[in-house]
Amino acid sequence: MGLDMYMLSRFGYETDDHKNQYSEEEVAYWRKHPDLHRFFEDEWRKLPGNENKSDMDFNCQFLEMNEEIIEKALFRVTMRALPNNDGGFFFGESTYTKEDIRMDLQQLSRVKELLKNNVKVYYYSSF
Repeated sequence: MGLDMYMLSRFGYETDDHKNQYSEEEVAYWRKHPDLHRFFEDEWRKLPGNENKSDMDFNCQFLEMNEEIIEKALFRVTMRALPNNDGGFFFGESTYTKEDIRMDLQQLSRVKELLKNNVKVYYYSSF
């Protein structure tokens, strides 16, 4: 149990019987990084219809990434300015060692490159 966080590229296609199918590929993964999760949750809450939803409503939702969100995330990680998220025991605790920050920046930069190449990328988490 705990907070599992993914960046997934998602490719859609239509089958011969006209059903939409999706193929997903993991682009990035974090285990128990609640502050980064809160950042994405805050971005999700900015979407129309999500303003008054709870953190539980964000569980298992897909948040489509865009360049603005990724740029903000990269800046916030670099500045150690992610929103605090004390999600409790199962969420763990975000750490800000040089290695952790380097890994965050590396994974977010990978997402940024995919977006530049017109690949759809989504944040998805489960707890």
